[in-house]
Amino acid sequence: MTLPVVQPLALENLKTLFPSEAEWHQFIEQAQQIENASVWLPLLDACIPSLAAKCGLDAVQKVYSSRLKAAVQQRISGQNENELESLAFEVLCLSKLAQVSDEFELLESQPSKGQPTPDAAFRLAGHECRVEIRGPTHPATRRACWSSNLEGLSFRLRESLCEVPSKFAASPETVNLVLLSHLAAPWLGASVVPALYGLSFLYSSHDPLSFAREFSVPLPKELGEDALFAQKGWRVVSGVGWVTYQALPDGVHLFGFVFPNPKAFKPIPTCIVVALHKALNLHLFPATKFERFRAAQQMLPRFDEVLRKKFGAKKVIPFGSVREIAFWHRYSDIDLAIDGIDEARLADVEAALFEVSPWAIPVHLVPLSHIPEHILKRLSEGRTQMSDWSEEVLKDLAELEELLQTMQAYCAGKDPSTDLGAKTVIAKTLHDFYETAERILRRIVTVFDEDLPKGPDWHKQLLEQAAKPTDKRTPIISEELKATLDEHRQFRHLFRTIYFFKLDYERMKPLAERLPEVVKRLRSELESFLKRHCEPKAAVNGE
Repeated sequence: MTLPVVQPLALENLKTLFPSEAEWHQFIEQAQQIENASVWLPLLDACIPSLAAKCGLDAVQKVYSSRLKAAVQQRISGQNENELESLAFEVLCLSKLAQVSDEFELLESQPSKGQPTPDAAFRLAGHECRVEIRGPTHPATRRACWSSNLEGLSFRLRESLCEVPSKFAASPETVNLVLLSHLAAPWLGASVVPALYGLSFLYSSHDPLSFAREFSVPLPKELGEDALFAQKGWRVVSGVGWVTYQALPDGVHLFGFVFPNPKAFKPIPTCIVVALHKALNLHLFPATKFERFRAAQQMLPRFDEVLRKKFGAKKVIPFGSVREIAFWHRYSDIDLAIDGIDEARLADVEAALFEVSPWAIPVHLVPLSHIPEHILKRLSEGRTQMSDWSEEVLKDLAELEELLQTMQAYCAGKDPSTDLGAKTVIAKTLHDFYETAERILRRIVTVFDEDLPKGPDWHKQLLEQAAKPTDKRTPIISEELKATLDEHRQFRHLFRTIYFFKLDYERMKPLAERLPEVVKRLRSELESFLKRHCEPKAAVNGE
């Protein structure tokens, strides 16, 4: 196989790291033998100027000259095939952070007396921050942190990070961050999250946006005993970032998340969140539902601007829980009613809005024509609050009745086992039924229990919680209805994960046939609950 030729003349910045022409030519000669050198060496070359501009060329040379030569030699000898990419990832991250910081220094150029240090320190808006970079290999063990076993991924990552707190021990008062390459921690939900928060937070979703909709930062008391963030020494670490990167013709595309430590001495301030987003396209998961609500409010004007100017929206109207904190919870997303954007583009527009925000809060766009009439009326009247939660429950129940009637009218006289249109309508109705039922339960649980369950199976836990009494309320639903709704929850998951035309009607037929009775029973049990806990007028909705 012919390897791409590395052009020395195109690497003038890297050349400045070598004290003599002889060393430089020897390095290039060795680099020619590396398959991916044509990717990583130009990347390193492009990063040198921004680092040198902030902390001086001498400091860059002192830290990276010998490491660069060692990385190439280790790759050629087979001792460590990923060291060059690991070095490139480190320099890439640090150069990007240098560009957005007020002051920047490479700490390895000024080692303390036997005290391990992170890779760099920077100052931004009065905040001191230190950062440790972890590439595809662990420097101490020189081995990739990868395993095909899901729990093994988490274990290997915890093992590779065990000495991290010692690097920040001398500076617990600063904002201390660890940035992980996606190659050091593959399968985000099965490696980083359970390692940081505990094995009970093991997520199977591989799609970043799907993961963002499912994950919420646990409270300190919810951390698993096996979690790194539960360990006392880790309180010096403010958060851990997970960074994906891809070398493209026009540059390197970066994306990732920052996971805050609920027990950290120093939380991550907003200005650092914004800087991490600007530099590396990272998105922070807010640590509490109140921080999540404040972040959502901050982003509403920006979303409005992007939707109108970039995507041609004629109207942008926030609705749902983003309007009032009483109905906001740890999994809430930002609901926006929009007009003027083709429905076929909505998924792409939602992804674009997620990229715009430094916060990992998904946006849900709904065409204005799909908003129920009673909600449209509230919005047109300028009502910005959902002051009567019981009224909203009753309106959701009315929507379920309308949903059921629409399905029955469309499918009358049709055989869903052979009619694709009828099968699709039934499947979508079953999906929307559970969406509405879950929204009702979320609303009631948020009012009485103040917050929702945690973890990747919180949808199932919500049903369990709703069927149990608390010191503030009776059960919301019966055990029998809980079991029935759980069947619908499982179908909702199936509907979301496979193509609709692959759905087997025989599997959904029992759910479809029982749906009228389930809607009736849900309405009966919820109205009984409202009568026990609300004013009579609210419970019967004026009847």
